[in-house]
Amino acid sequence: MNSKGDAFLEKLRATFRVEAEEHLHLIATGLLELEKSPGSDNERRIVETVFRSAHSLKGAARAVDFGDVELLCQALEDIFAAWKRFDARPTRDAFDTVHRTLDAITAAM
Repeated sequence: MNSKGDAFLEKLRATFRVEAEEHLHLIATGLLELEKSPGSDNERRIVETVFRSAHSLKGAARAVDFGDVELLCQALEDIFAAWKRFDARPTRDAFDTVHRTLDAITAAM
């Protein structure tokens, strides 16, 4: 890439980092809410919110060529999709896995 292209990509990545922080915060907040009130009436709404946030973050990572972040977001999206379909339930082990994945995304950025 030429210097103009490199500069443009860096601007996009700076914007991505701000957006990513918002998505990561939203996911972490949703997880804490799910952990505090398992099986609550809001569970479906929260799961849908964290799923959409992981999906949006995955697409944004792809757009700025952060393949490692994209793959981690896909893993989150898979977990949240299983929760949405009731194929799996949010368990302590699942929460631990998701929190570790969020830490890995933060480190990768």
